[in-house]
Amino acid sequence: MKGYKSETQQKNIAWFLPRPKPDRYKGGMPLYGEDWLLDLAKDILKKDDISILNLFCGMNQKGFRIDLNPEVKPDYVADAHNFVKGLNGWAGPFDIILADPPYSNEESKELYNLGKINYKKWTAECDKVLKEGGLLIVYHKYVMPNPNPEKYEVVKRVFIGTRTYHLPRVAIFFRKKLSVGASTQNPSDFGATPSFNKGLKVRSGKPRSPKLKSKILTSPNPNIKLNSEFCSQRLK
Repeated sequence: MKGYKSETQQKNIAWFLPRPKPDRYKGGMPLYGEDWLLDLAKDILKKDDISILNLFCGMNQKGFRIDLNPEVKPDYVADAHNFVKGLNGWAGPFDIILADPPYSNEESKELYNLGKINYKKWTAECDKVLKEGGLLIVYHKYVMPNPNPEKYEVVKRVFIGTRTYHLPRVAIFFRKKLSVGASTQNPSDFGATPSFNKGLKVRSGKPRSPKLKSKILTSPNPNIKLNSEFCSQRLK
């Protein structure tokens, strides 16, 4: 098919979400934005049992939440440009990474009092914890480029209109290609969601030993802070 019915154009859809979320967090997604994007991701992956990383989470609530602002109570307080080393294998890998970064260095400073944003660097960090066949969803006001065409393909673009006289947003779904001979990984291979590798799996009932709790609550990276409330909930 050609024209607007072509395979390329079938990747593009549009939503209209004019209402802000009740929290009215600056730079946050509109009402239903987070839920609908994740529902669409589940449809693309054709499964409901998924592990989610919410990067630059702000007031987004789904999955394992990482943000540099402790006021939004993320599960990890960390810089998106180098968060993987601090995880030390505690969380991941993930089926879906939803990223809502500041849209420019100016907005990063003005809205959040943060430093410069390096798209190549933080997407490379995401690649380290995203499963093959998984989705990296980049929510932005620009149509962002494929971070690594050799490893990723665009499977969906969602253009989201908000209020009148406001610029629309676009969420691009990048799917991580399977390596030769590989198959998609099952979340059960890595424990609960999010999974805790290297013997730190979340289990029902009491931890196997007192050492388990102390390991989870103490990060080896002084620049990464772990939300002890988040961990205690998963240790119950």
